[in-house]
Amino acid sequence: VPTQNRVLSHPDMVHRLATTRVVLLGETHTRYDIHRWQLHVAAGLLATRGRIALGFEMFPRRIQPILDAFISGHWPDPAEFLSAAGWGEVWRYDAALYLPLFEFCRQFALPMLALNCERPLVTRVGKDGWDAIPEAERDGLTPARPATEAYRTYLSNIGGRSRDPALPGPPPMDLDRFIRAQQTWDRA
Repeated sequence: VPTQNRVLSHPDMVHRLATTRVVLLGETHTRYDIHRWQLHVAAGLLATRGRIALGFEMFPRRIQPILDAFISGHWPDPAEFLSAAGWGEVWRYDAALYLPLFEFCRQFALPMLALNCERPLVTRVGKDGWDAIPEAERDGLTPARPATEAYRTYLSNIGGRSRDPALPGPPPMDLDRFIRAQQTWDRA
């Protein structure tokens, strides 16, 4: 508990999370241990709270019918499910990182929710700005709030903005473009 400068045990954390409506479990996309931790938390929430749903950032909303079919057993082979969902186009990370979570959802008939927007929208917003996107092409999203200075600094650090342009390699990124694109992902 950050405000109390103490660490909760896993059971205490799960019981506390079970009283909330939404739980956001962050991740580093390439770390198996974090994805296993997410699975343990989801299992704890299911055991403590009962019915839950899991949202997945990698799936654009248009793939929701494929997720529903997977849960209902339409694709017994996970490779067929990944192919139908266009895994290589929509996410590109090693599917083995995520399959235990997908199988968990299917085993307990838990809804898998596709949370993301389409990648081309993110690119367009980054390049042209939100106002340049016609409302019918916004994939159901509304504009994000302006980025705080702390968020701008965070994104600048991960995006290499501070890199010396005289150094070899790609030029420093256009921070405003990167922030607009990232905020679109965040908003979805």
